[in-house]
Amino acid sequence: MAKSFGEKLKYFWGFEGEEDDVMEATSDQSENSLSYNSYSPSSSQQPVYPVQSKNKVLNIHNNASMKIEVFQPKVFNEAVEIVDCLRSKKPVIINLEAIEPELARKIFDFLSGALCAIDGKAEKISRGIFLMAPNNVEVKGKIETETIAEHQEETIEDSLFRFKQ
Repeated sequence: MAKSFGEKLKYFWGFEGEEDDVMEATSDQSENSLSYNSYSPSSSQQPVYPVQSKNKVLNIHNNASMKIEVFQPKVFNEAVEIVDCLRSKKPVIINLEAIEPELARKIFDFLSGALCAIDGKAEKISRGIFLMAPNNVEVKGKIETETIAEHQEETIEDSLFRFKQ
């Protein structure tokens, strides 16, 4: 039996089932020897549902702002609280100017180890003040630090050599 173009198109896109083709094949052969059995899914077969992918669109206009924690530790045990902030993906500014140099070194070494473990970064802001950022925060640029003594020496040299020109 010849199919029209519309029937072929329906078959191609899956709108017309294969039952019709099976029926035609059986009718062309001896109709007495074959019988048509309609398709019925067995109880072991489950219906197939299409998998829906999760929405991967991120809202770039997020109202939650990132907060930077500021710490000025006095004892070594406060370094654990700083590490907890870093582990929760919060950038931290640490002021180590007011404590003894030996304790400041121990705290900085401890925090540096924690940063290494979470793939974070540390940037020196000024003498004894550091920005420590986890791997989700990008720190761009460099701060050129200049001590007061260096600045005073340069201004004295500038004033002395200015007259020689």
